[in-house]
Amino acid sequence: MAVPVVVVKAAVAVVTNPKLLKIVGGIILGIIIVIIAPIAILLGVMNTGQSIDWNSPEMRQQVVDNMTPEQKAQLQAFADTMQAIEDEITAQGLAVNPIKAQVIFLCVMDTDPMKDRTTDAAFYTDFVSCFPDGADDDTVFANLTAKFGVTFTAEEKAKILQMCQSAVASQTVAPTALHDQIGTMLAGDTTPVSAEPFASPFHGLDWKTCVTSTYGTRKDPFTGETASHAGLDLAAPEGTPIYPSKPGKVLLVGYDEGGYGNYVVINHGGGQATLYGHCSEILVAEGDNVTVDTVIAKVGSTGRSTGNHCHFEIIIDGKPVNPKKYLEATAP
Repeated sequence: MAVPVVVVKAAVAVVTNPKLLKIVGGIILGIIIVIIAPIAILLGVMNTGQSIDWNSPEMRQQVVDNMTPEQKAQLQAFADTMQAIEDEITAQGLAVNPIKAQVIFLCVMDTDPMKDRTTDAAFYTDFVSCFPDGADDDTVFANLTAKFGVTFTAEEKAKILQMCQSAVASQTVAPTALHDQIGTMLAGDTTPVSAEPFASPFHGLDWKTCVTSTYGTRKDPFTGETASHAGLDLAAPEGTPIYPSKPGKVLLVGYDEGGYGNYVVINHGGGQATLYGHCSEILVAEGDNVTVDTVIAKVGSTGRSTGNHCHFEIIIDGKPVNPKKYLEATAP
């Protein structure tokens, strides 16, 4: 079993053809970074130092301008497949990282045993069941062999796991000292989690049109180097009101000259918190109870910032997670 030809061709085409880079690059956004780029690097078709800002608004606009209906349908089908795997992991209550399962899926889907099952209603259920909690990598590969008849050499296993590691790392942001502090403060908190979903910190603005930088790996706006980014940057005019994403209590108010600038952290109970950074001013104090209609701060450009925006984070048990996943499910 080898890395599927279809994925290899996609990787080579995307990173070596400028027109395809414009057409395909931004629409897959996280997927292209998580899946295609690591494969391309491993295959030697893309230099690790090559600077491609997959998340830039310009790239996204190029995608919208250049996509044909057929291309949109193909990429939507690809995205639906990735989502089906993530949904099945949730349904089975498994702890496997969805990105890891998705990478492994892409590396085996082009084999004959897998292609024979792609229209099977139980296909994704059977695939995800190969990743039981506590299973090591050898067990997962053995499960895939037993379930689908796919075999792996030691070299193939190593290459697949290397791709998994690279993909997961590109979409996982390590907690900072501030995140650790928030996690410690919430560790003994008994406040029940707010049942309300996460909502946009802006009222009357479509948060999707405000995004200027996403969670994960990005090009640092000051250094131009690849760096981690723990939240979403949401651009808005200076003074735009900022609201809590969920009801809660103000946990922290602070100032970080070399980072967040003026920031406020809200405790939503159950180990959940949100952070709002680069504010021009903070309008609440630690200990205040807030609702989704409380103006907690105003948009600004304090700290390490290149323009007026709200840096928005969702923090679960002291670890920053991708806010986009939560907002897309609930917020207009």
